[in-house]
Amino acid sequence: CGLETAVASTTVGGTGTYYETLADAIAAAAVGTEDVPATVMVLKNIDVTETIDVVSGVFTLNLNGKTLRDYEDNGLMHGIFHLPNDSTAYMTIADTEGGKLLADWGAIEIEDGTVTITGGEFNYTGNGLGDAVSIDGGTLNISGGTIYGISAHFGGIVNISGGSISSIN
Repeated sequence: CGLETAVASTTVGGTGTYYETLADAIAAAAVGTEDVPATVMVLKNIDVTETIDVVSGVFTLNLNGKTLRDYEDNGLMHGIFHLPNDSTAYMTIADTEGGKLLADWGAIEIEDGTVTITGGEFNYTGNGLGDAVSIDGGTLNISGGTIYGISAHFGGIVNISGGSISSIN
């Protein structure tokens, strides 16, 4: 895949590769470790059509000022990103340039693993009840960004040291 058709790139240990789907870039980041973390850089605005399961790896997703958008007719019941039961992933989401996750069913669902948010906007855009981030297990750390709604109905740990949050349910 070349830069012209790439929507994201993944860099591990100084070696970068371009990907035509964000799911492929996230899957490649699964090899990231605490000693050699991976970085996924979003290169274009992306309409996400399938939930991306994040099951392993230590990596940073840099939104790079881009927007990831899920539309209601996609029916992404687990959000744009889903850390399922038994996930061992440590995913950091960063942005310093106005990047966004906009989702009709929620941007992130955490059942296990760890998500750290240091920047970006996370917004639930659906017509009913919902939150941008749902945690049902695992850990959510927030030190930056703007989050329009967090739900933590079934457990999990939420640590907040910064950022802006509109509601916690």
